[in-house]
Amino acid sequence: MDKARELIEALRRMFPQPTVITTAEVVSVEGDTCTVKFGEGLNVPGVRLRATKSDINTKMLITPRLGSFVLIGSQSGDFRDCNVLLIEEPETVAITAAKMNIVIDVTGGKISAGNNDISLYGLLQQLQDIITNLKVTTPAGPSTNLLPDSLQAVTKFGTDFKKLFKQ
Repeated sequence: MDKARELIEALRRMFPQPTVITTAEVVSVEGDTCTVKFGEGLNVPGVRLRATKSDINTKMLITPRLGSFVLIGSQSGDFRDCNVLLIEEPETVAITAAKMNIVIDVTGGKISAGNNDISLYGLLQQLQDIITNLKVTTPAGPSTNLLPDSLQAVTKFGTDFKKLFKQ
């Protein structure tokens, strides 16, 4: 028997029941599961967005946009235990670790990143505040406010980072 045939036979022994794969429309999202609609109205709740049901601290969760279509797999073949295999239109992508969270809001076009102590948004806000209120010692005494062109540049920096980052 050739190698390809041996592989096929080994897989058939390991997985005697074929996995069913189909598409479905996302009706709602509930944490790390969603409800999908097959065909003209068969709603199936509890479809996992993650590969397993584990409660590990480090995970990535991609949430599909409501109304979008996803590829669903049923290992049992009877749709009692389904997973989302592919998301074409993500709403958010979240990476969570013990001390860090990163969320990409695809629809809103913003990113949130931080750890247990501070967010990237907060850090950039602190930087803008420091620069805006910066005073230096000069031979004539302490400086006063920023010059208009510098203040305009710092204000633009603040406006721009708030367009990209969420609190």
